[in-house]
Amino acid sequence: MTLNDIFDLAMILSDNEEDADLYSPRALGILKVLRREIATLCDNRDALPVLDSLDSVFGLEDELAEGVVPYGLAAHLLLEDNPGTASYFAQKYEEGLRYYLSRKKADLEEIERSYGLLDYGGFARW
Repeated sequence: MTLNDIFDLAMILSDNEEDADLYSPRALGILKVLRREIATLCDNRDALPVLDSLDSVFGLEDELAEGVVPYGLAAHLLLEDNPGTASYFAQKYEEGLRYYLSRKKADLEEIERSYGLLDYGGFARW
């Protein structure tokens, strides 16, 4: 999914399709910040593609790109023009991101015993 696709979705959500030319210069910078934020929260250490234009590929899962990021973009774009609507979109962005992160599988690893080999209480009578 390209940044332009995400931008179009944000414009549709905010009902500002006719004013897209006013918002598009700011969209690239905002999407760079949102992608880095999401990649950090998702602990994504993979190499992400460079974002140098709105034709660039977003580089994260389409579920995020279609269902979460347009709300974040719309919130940032409308912050000065319509703070009430921007607040609503920010809330939807945070809810979507929280829901996505809650469904991510946890990494399981062995717990290290930091106090030696004894398992305290292992020889006790219960």
